[in-house]
Amino acid sequence: MAAKAPTVNNNLEMVIASADGHYLITEEKPTVDGCPVSLPELKSMFPKYGPQNTNALGHQKIKPSTSQK
Repeated sequence: MAAKAPTVNNNLEMVIASADGHYLITEEKPTVDGCPVSLPELKSMFPKYGPQNTNALGHQKIKPSTSQK
């Protein structure tokens, strides 16, 4: 769910913050009492709500302008 930048590893940690409090969910502790969402629940939603392929929309890449003003 995170970019594969050199400073990002495969250990997922998320802070869920709301007006009622905050919760830390990790791979080692994917559910926390009182937290409104769990890590397995978020992972199950990712295919539907995560980034989608938009190639079928037919938009072409915009070439950067080479003219100077």
